[in-house]
Amino acid sequence: MRSGLAALALLVATGGAACGPTTALDYGRQLFSDPALSSAASNRFACKTCHDAGSPSGALRPGYPLLDVTHRPSFWGGQELTLRDAVNQCLTELMRGRPLSADDEKGRALFVYLRSLGDGSSSWAAAQPLTFVRDIVDVPSGDAAAGARLYDAGCATCHGAPNTAAGRLDEGATVIPDDSVREHGADPTTGARPITIEKVRHGKYFAVGGHMPPFALELLSDGALGDLLAFLETKGLPPSR
Repeated sequence: MRSGLAALALLVATGGAACGPTTALDYGRQLFSDPALSSAASNRFACKTCHDAGSPSGALRPGYPLLDVTHRPSFWGGQELTLRDAVNQCLTELMRGRPLSADDEKGRALFVYLRSLGDGSSSWAAAQPLTFVRDIVDVPSGDAAAGARLYDAGCATCHGAPNTAAGRLDEGATVIPDDSVREHGADPTTGARPITIEKVRHGKYFAVGGHMPPFALELLSDGALGDLLAFLETKGLPPSR
């Protein structure tokens, strides 16, 4: 086992003992899809909100697929060196909860499940880069039809339909792009468009606010972001000047 997983190694040894009538693997699989992994009652995110379990599914997600994740030597673009610290980054910063201790029952089961997602033989066993860009002024608009598909594949999961938010994950999720236009206006430097780009690129980080996870360059290219912006322009986002 890699040294970066030392803090979670004991999870396997005691796997299902604390999980009652189910196995640790089953319990971990359940937790992967359950917002209750977080201690915060207000949290609506689950691991599956941001990550594919195993191989890439084709959905647009802000986190990497978790195939061979327990074999990676680092996480969050090298910012975290243990899997538990990487999970706790999500739990505390995005899911509003408390961090997991090394002997936490939920952490034990989650690790057992994550360990089942690959044998270390795929390219996903390597460290994965994450490039976050801040202080963006603009990204050129692209293809609105492609952007509509991107919105459905990624944004709609949390925000629901544009303009109405129908089907959104939580009532606190922004109505796109209406809420941003109402709050920030159309200024090309400080308005809804650059704020939207900043939010997509690095979520809640760099003092933009909220609890949105970031989309790094490796997971959403500038070209794809331009397509998304072009689609949102058809829904009321101010265009580039």
